[in-house]
Amino acid sequence: MRWLWRQSGRWVLISALLRERAVTWILLGFAFLYLLFAFFNIPIWRCVWRMFTGWRCPGCGLTTGCKAFLRGDFVEGLAWNWLTPFVIIALILFPVVMAIPKRVREPFLDRLERVERKFRLTLILLVLVVVQTVARLQGWA
Repeated sequence: MRWLWRQSGRWVLISALLRERAVTWILLGFAFLYLLFAFFNIPIWRCVWRMFTGWRCPGCGLTTGCKAFLRGDFVEGLAWNWLTPFVIIALILFPVVMAIPKRVREPFLDRLERVERKFRLTLILLVLVVVQTVARLQGWA
């Protein structure tokens, strides 16, 4: 499994996840099932972090934010969680990439991996998660 760390010493997450087809399909299945339940306002998951600490975790508000985005209310979606656009993009990108034939998918994933390394996308996402968490703890978001 080529998770997160490769020979170059730079982190990759998106391309590595997409190369692991079984894992990606399982995660997508759970994500879409969870969103389906959320669409009908059936709670199936409570934030364990929030239950124990009382603080919002980096993922708190993603479900409501995704629902707002899908209704076209982008400002509300961002207000719930700054990471909502990334989740929406992943929910669109991942099934499309998984569905394309291997001869097209592999070169695409190679290019995506190069972009991830060059722009350090995993690091940028990690920094966004930390900044959002700190902002929430300080009451700024």
